[in-house]
Amino acid sequence: MPPPVRHGRSSPWLQAPNVSIRRDSAQLRLPGKSEIAVARSLDTLPELIRKPSARRLTAGRLARDWLRELEDHPSFPAPVRACATDYLHVMQSALHPFRVVAPDLADALRETQSAQIVDLCAGGAGPWARLLPELDRALRGPQPQILLTDLFPNLTAFEKMSLDNPGRVAFVRDPVDATRVEIPGFRTIFNAFHHLDEPQARGVLQDAVRQGAGIGIFELADRSAAFLLGSITIPLQVWLTTPFIQPRAPTRLALTYGLPVVPLVAWIDGMISGLRTYSTDELRALVQSLDGSDAGYTWKIGRKPYLGPLCVTYLIGTPPSARSKRRALSRPADAVESKPSAASEPNPETPRS
Repeated sequence: MPPPVRHGRSSPWLQAPNVSIRRDSAQLRLPGKSEIAVARSLDTLPELIRKPSARRLTAGRLARDWLRELEDHPSFPAPVRACATDYLHVMQSALHPFRVVAPDLADALRETQSAQIVDLCAGGAGPWARLLPELDRALRGPQPQILLTDLFPNLTAFEKMSLDNPGRVAFVRDPVDATRVEIPGFRTIFNAFHHLDEPQARGVLQDAVRQGAGIGIFELADRSAAFLLGSITIPLQVWLTTPFIQPRAPTRLALTYGLPVVPLVAWIDGMISGLRTYSTDELRALVQSLDGSDAGYTWKIGRKPYLGPLCVTYLIGTPPSARSKRRALSRPADAVESKPSAASEPNPETPRS
């Protein structure tokens, strides 16, 4: 008899499991002493083995169950976390991958008429240093304010981004839980959705639906061979980019060149991020599992290449009220009622600094 199922993450590594088909179950043997007995009917299991997309879906779920980025542990040292998020910020600015989704984000902002973007899980201040000009060009209209938030705010990075973009970028000093957001605006998560387990990821989307907010998820990592092989070079990238990261604190230099903690952490977390990332099929499954998923929300899910085989995976959701307002504004003047309905009334947002 296999041991009982244990929930949690007891191993930092996950190898491809061996599958042995029994009469009424499949047993997945994991590294070490841990095993998972996954009960499946004889009708479902052959279909799972036949379909490559189903295998990828299972691999993603197993990775999110068993693997977790080091930086996500509450007890992880804050200086190392700050150095790692600063590295990611510099690499995002250098590669500028999110430029390919700037038109899609601009369309969603126009549709929702949002005056503020609430950037959740902003880490080292997100991609805004280079994405903001791209977004303004795509919008060709009113420019939204950016509000940076995170569960573990990197206040040094937030303050620098705010000072570099006065009047456009603000931030919240206190921790903000992406599953319980009380700030109005269009919500974005850049390259951080893979940090969330499925209940948390569903909670982020559910909270947006519950409050009628637009939301955009944009991911760089994926489980492709190109991304995972490229992750091998992350320590070298950290060593090469650290001299250009401000401020050049002695702690940063010591943790990068003296005792190479930051390169090691960035490499391990980069590999784990790729394995944990949600595929487009998994994103569709998350959307379909939401309460009120058929309430009129429009969801756009896809991938756009930004560098060779590397792609940005995106999910953009807009509420039905946004389309009601857009239709009301586009109606001829003589057809507009003297007293607009609640569904077509503008709902101005008050940015919070």
